[in-house]
Amino acid sequence: MGQATYGKIPLVELDSRLQSKERLGTLVHELLHIVFEDLTEEQTILVEQRIASVLWHDGWRRIHK
Repeated sequence: MGQATYGKIPLVELDSRLQSKERLGTLVHELLHIVFEDLTEEQTILVEQRIASVLWHDGWRRIHK
């Protein structure tokens, strides 16, 4: 659903078919991989779910233009 590419400038690519809530979680997940390279996949998923849940409940949504 997404992938992070490391380099001079990190890049996150997301599947354009993702719905808003799933897209938010995937973006957070991939950013965690970039920032915290030593996290296991299980740890990344746990932190992603917590952060995405807080952001979603705060009203963060993607606005399509």
